[in-house]
Amino acid sequence: FNNSMFGVYGKFNISVPAFTPYIRAGAGYYSGSVEVEGALTGKSDFKSALGINVGAGLETFTGLYAEFVYHIVSKELDVENTTSAGANYWGLRVGYLFSLL
Repeated sequence: FNNSMFGVYGKFNISVPAFTPYIRAGAGYYSGSVEVEGALTGKSDFKSALGINVGAGLETFTGLYAEFVYHIVSKELDVENTTSAGANYWGLRVGYLFSLL
């Protein structure tokens, strides 16, 4: 499965001395495709759809962070006579935040 999302989100920080836990929510424009290899080789695109995402994470004062995000979106294959199907997925991100200024 290939998936792309372009969107915005808001983050609410809850400060404590060593790290900052937060919750987040957003909306986006999701697109993608599915490719099958083997006896039924082929590729089909999904129609683009609007979806939402929610999550929570921790951010340290050193710039390290980790967050869990759950995306909720209903997509249809870009072929005739299909119905919407849930294309929900989740992600776990770990990284480092820094400023260029």
